[in-house]
Amino acid sequence: MTQKRDRFSPKFIFWNSRNAKKKMSEALSLKNPKKRKIVFADDVQPYLPATLKQWKSGWTLVYYIENPETGIMERRRQRVDYIRNHFKSDKGAVHHVSKMIKGINKQLEKRYDPETGRKLHVDEKVEELTATIQSMSASIEEIKRSLTTVATVGLPTSSRLVLEMPEQVASPVSAPPASPEPRPVGIGHRPARAGALLKDLIAKYLDEIERNRLSEDTIRSYKSFVNIFTDWTISQFGQIPASSITAEMVADFMDYVYNERKGLKGGKMSNRTYNNYIKNGSAFFTWLVDKRYCAANLFDLKAKNPGKKRRILVPPEFRDKITSYLSSERPEFIVVLKLIYNSLIRPKEIRGIRVCDICFEKKFIRITGDVAKNDKQRNVPMTPDIYEDFKYMELHKYDGNCYVFGKELKTSPTKISNSYLVKIWARMRSALGLPEEMQMYSLRDSGMVEMIKSGIDQLSVKQLADHHSLSMTDIYTDHIDPNLGNIIYHNSPKFSSKVKREEAVSPLTPQPPL
Repeated sequence: MTQKRDRFSPKFIFWNSRNAKKKMSEALSLKNPKKRKIVFADDVQPYLPATLKQWKSGWTLVYYIENPETGIMERRRQRVDYIRNHFKSDKGAVHHVSKMIKGINKQLEKRYDPETGRKLHVDEKVEELTATIQSMSASIEEIKRSLTTVATVGLPTSSRLVLEMPEQVASPVSAPPASPEPRPVGIGHRPARAGALLKDLIAKYLDEIERNRLSEDTIRSYKSFVNIFTDWTISQFGQIPASSITAEMVADFMDYVYNERKGLKGGKMSNRTYNNYIKNGSAFFTWLVDKRYCAANLFDLKAKNPGKKRRILVPPEFRDKITSYLSSERPEFIVVLKLIYNSLIRPKEIRGIRVCDICFEKKFIRITGDVAKNDKQRNVPMTPDIYEDFKYMELHKYDGNCYVFGKELKTSPTKISNSYLVKIWARMRSALGLPEEMQMYSLRDSGMVEMIKSGIDQLSVKQLADHHSLSMTDIYTDHIDPNLGNIIYHNSPKFSSKVKREEAVSPLTPQPPL
């Protein structure tokens, strides 16, 4: 029987077996590629390219990679629903997803797994054996060079010939034992990609995290860590490969961070900042392990107790002082503080509000996914005074893409920096003599606390604050109210209803005789 040779045909097909035709039709079926058990030829692709599936349950990228051990095409899926939230139309989202598909297919064409970065159809044991042979060959070559460079001045010709004989070099008896190099702590049995310098990997790492659509603050934090870590390693050890980093080096680096680096205000570093170094270092070394530049996460360290947050609430009398001061200095900043206090919008989200996000008809503010902290779009209701403030700003005169609080807090196409609002608050706090623990974010905590006390249920406060759980709301409302004493004194229930509060008399007071 003539053997068929097409793209999906196996190398060898035997037609003399029972049910051979049925097995052949199943092998060549395109309806269920997961069940294909075909041994591909060398010139056949061991994968099926990525495609976008627009199902009712959501958008998903789907591609198949053949498992070399079983010969089965395994399906890989990647949900991309979150991308739709960043675009106003599906057309723009499809255009962005198509770029992702091109990147995945380009890696597949180069025979790399897009998830792990590992080579397709490569046996790990073969890699380990090859690396071991290469290291042994390098050691033998080093021994040869050391023996052939021995000074032979003054020796007879016969002695020089004996020293230069290759049999003497190759013999394990005559060759001196090579001193083994110390094995880096944390490197397991799996060999890392030796030779890749740490400074060369930083650019790859930063490029990848920027393509993951992380927030600006997260990317800035990652960049700051890798730059500090790289500068420290170069100053201590020079240009070294990532695979040569040891647990002792990481411990010394964290000691340097905690003891020698200063905090934001020049003082000692807080435990919370120290823990952020551990978190960022763990993220970087997890990437190194996934890309096989290192075999273990050396930043798997114990975090320090961060303690409670230093923020305190902003009582009404302090809010009155702030309003009086800003009315003449920065009246636009009062609207920003109202959005934090009344609408529980984060300062970072306020910076990204555009004119088109203000809906006067339905009286809400749209926080888009590219602005929100958790990449989820939400509609925040306006209070009456905020509604009047926006009407006074005459936003209808501006283009819809202008920022409501742009340059100099005026409606403008220029977005203000992340630290702009913080600097205004710091100057105002210094001018009024407010405590440092009274931060701008304290207004958000104060708004949540007073909403709950005024009778608004905690679930509604949680949804307005955009928290993922009620326990998170509990954390932000865990503050001691400075007016708690007055509230309890004037509003606490009476022990007995027989005596009015204004006529209350202690039972310990001597009673007049009857």
